Amino acid sequence: EKYNAKPKSRFQMLENQQTFLNLVTSNKIKLVNIGAEDLSEGKPTLVLGLTWTLILHFEIHKYSTDEQQLLRWVRAKTSGYDEVSIQSWGTGFNDGKAFCALIHKH
Repeated sequence: EKYNAKPKSRFQMLENQQTFLNLVTSNKIKLVNIGAEDLSEGKPTLVLGLTWTLILHFEIHKYSTDEQQLLRWVRAKTSGYDEVSIQSWGTGFNDGKAFCALIHKH
């Protein structure tokens, strides 16, 4: 799709963001509750969520690793940390301890 190489107005920036989102969805990546305005405004939670979705789609699938295999790897790496309990992607990472344990382990 065409994009504005040097966007000068907010409208052109939003068009670029929408072009990006269209490309993402054309790659069969499910987007939830995020639009061009959210990206343009730099809403951290939504931008981080989108970034994580892109990592999962392009990097994890590139190496033929599924999400459950990656979750097992995280559990193995954090097994020595008493206060870290990884049950799922959502609840296992919401307090930040899992991320700290992974960084500390490496």
